[in-house]
Amino acid sequence: FSASAQLFDVPEDPWSGNLALGLGFPMTDLTEVTYTGYKPNLAVSAGIGLQLRNNLRLRGDLLAGFLNGNNANSYFQAEIFEGNLALEYNLISLLEENTNFKLNLVAGAGAGLLNSNRFDINTRQRIAEVPSPPGSIYSYQVHGLGGVNVMIPIQKSLDLTLGYVQRVVIDQPWIDGLESGEATDMY
Repeated sequence: FSASAQLFDVPEDPWSGNLALGLGFPMTDLTEVTYTGYKPNLAVSAGIGLQLRNNLRLRGDLLAGFLNGNNANSYFQAEIFEGNLALEYNLISLLEENTNFKLNLVAGAGAGLLNSNRFDINTRQRIAEVPSPPGSIYSYQVHGLGGVNVMIPIQKSLDLTLGYVQRVVIDQPWIDGLESGEATDMY
């Protein structure tokens, strides 16, 4: 393996771990956050990374999150569980080869489970539940993802990462429990 590592300029220990806390922004028909009982749109994720080259990293993450929002008539609450596989390409490496600071472009894909319900904002009665297979409370979703992150070295083996990743859910317009004219929802 060491010959392969030298050939591709991979660090001595190419494996790394990821822990993240994220704030979600649903891009659906119900985008306000004004209903009574609104909960923060938060997600937690954990995963592993494999440094393929000094400027290219493959990462896999598992995520659990909560999204909600409203309009004047209704609100939705959604649970999302997903797995993602993405590549991170360090743009800084194009300018400077020997730096620990990273500005990464991120692109990948994922799949997951979704449970979403929409409620009347006044009566709190459920209006709709995301279509799901018979006998299941979750529906399946597939998504592409893209974004950018900045990795700031804190210690030799610890980086603080700040970033933005947008998911485009393929053929799934029901994250907010409302099927719109759009073919898909995003978050």
